[in-house]
Amino acid sequence: MGNMLVDNLTEDSQSIQLQLSRDGEQVYDNTVEVDANTYEIVDSSWSTEPAEYSLLYATAEELERISIPEDVEKTVTADDCNHIWVTFGGPREFNVEVTGDKGYEELTC
Repeated sequence: MGNMLVDNLTEDSQSIQLQLSRDGEQVYDNTVEVDANTYEIVDSSWSTEPAEYSLLYATAEELERISIPEDVEKTVTADDCNHIWVTFGGPREFNVEVTGDKGYEELTC
């Protein structure tokens, strides 16, 4: 798993609590604050080798856990570098997905 990107497409600042576990061991736990119409990248300090991940995320309106790759099999590729992508605003209002880099040079594995 590569970096995490929190993209804010709204006119208001947003925050999200992210807890990432790798093979059952917590590797990241922090609140990410994002100004309006910008994004923040959380650089991976964890191993980027394939493993089982669990992401717990919380906003003012949401509390959810996803298992990677089980819950996101359709968007994760075994041979590619995948990233956690959180989006505030846009057509889906709020979305969390795991996918490739989508053209952001800052996302690395």
